[in-house]
Amino acid sequence: MVNSRLLALMAQRAAADPFKKVKKMIQDMISKLMEEANEAADHKAFCDAEMSTNKQTRDSKATEAEELKADIEGFTADIAKLGEEITDLATQITAIDAAVTKATEDRTAEKAKNTATIQDAEVAYNAVTQAITILKEFYEKAATPVEQPAPIKGPIKWDPRAIQLMSFVQTSSTTKRQPGAPEMEEGAYTGMGNGGVLGLMEVCQSDFEKLISETSATEADAAKIYDEFMADSDQDKAVKSADQKHKMTAKSGKESKLTTAKKDLRITEEELTAAMAYYEKLKPSCEEKVMSYEEKVAQRKAEIESLKEALEILS
Repeated sequence: MVNSRLLALMAQRAAADPFKKVKKMIQDMISKLMEEANEAADHKAFCDAEMSTNKQTRDSKATEAEELKADIEGFTADIAKLGEEITDLATQITAIDAAVTKATEDRTAEKAKNTATIQDAEVAYNAVTQAITILKEFYEKAATPVEQPAPIKGPIKWDPRAIQLMSFVQTSSTTKRQPGAPEMEEGAYTGMGNGGVLGLMEVCQSDFEKLISETSATEADAAKIYDEFMADSDQDKAVKSADQKHKMTAKSGKESKLTTAKKDLRITEEELTAAMAYYEKLKPSCEEKVMSYEEKVAQRKAEIESLKEALEILS
């Protein structure tokens, strides 16, 4: 049963040495084998712990690196999309400003034109109205005997247009009377009173009044439409500006996260590289073995048992 590889050496020494020395040698061998067994057990525990920890580190860092790469890809896509949306909003806001500027210019020109039209029509209306009044007085006096004209007290301020119209009427009524028109003496002339020039003047008065009314209504409608357009434009611009500001804030946040993710990825990849290098360092002593740990334990145990048995025999 004694089959230890050390027995041959001990047998040679036993021929010359006493049994006491042989037993001491056997005990020393047993102690040495026990120390080797303890060292092997410690090394096995170290390898198990280090390999397990290293595997967990490699797995976690590899997973973390993949997640960070996915985050970086997502952040990059989000930033690009937000950039396009911000540019589109800026273009729309610029278009709104241009439309407001154009509408304001058109409204200013339209208002100036309508105001001028109304002012001219009012002046013309007042002139025609004053001329009608003068003509009516003229025809009333022409239809009655004329004695001595009453003296005019103080200067009368007539509208130049009315004076011009009166001159035309007087010229038409006296110097260029229609054929067959009666004389104005004895209060016999009423030829232009109810029709002709006076009727034409009343038509002009009505036309100017209508022009004033229609232009005023047009101006009011245009002002209302302009005010509504400005209100809608202001609201649309405010909404787009707020949306643009929100997207710019979101884009800034994404860019900050992207920077952090890139930094974390660099650190994670460095840690993964270090873990892989440590794994390669552990492999020679912890994995690449000719004989397994269990086999070595069994062999050492058998040697110890053989030495103990030999020691008992010698004793």
